[in-house]
Amino acid sequence: MAFSASALKGATVAAICMVLVLSLMSKPAEGSSCPIQSCISKCPSKCNKKVANSCQGAGELEANKCHSGCLMLCKDNCPAGATCDCESECDRNCRFFGKPILDSCRSAVFNHCKDSCEKDCKAKKVNS
Repeated sequence: MAFSASALKGATVAAICMVLVLSLMSKPAEGSSCPIQSCISKCPSKCNKKVANSCQGAGELEANKCHSGCLMLCKDNCPAGATCDCESECDRNCRFFGKPILDSCRSAVFNHCKDSCEKDCKAKKVNS
């Protein structure tokens, strides 16, 4: 039995469509057959809340550090006899200043929380 090129091409397209349809139909229902995936999917939002609570002090420390350093630099560079609004300038600059202490805190807390949360989800699956 010989097949033409167009028949093979049509059969290939039909097979790909069938695989896609079957893969979409065979996904497990959320929360019923896959509680571990449901648990893990909630980890990022839980961890973002933990980051917000845990890293607040780091953000304040960094803002104060930025502000005081900025004020000193601004006052040193203010021309003699000129009036420089260093407070406003430093407030503005510190909002856009890179925050390595805060970013490090966020990353560490989030990653630790996420790993712990996923481990807890998997433990619940094994124990239930």
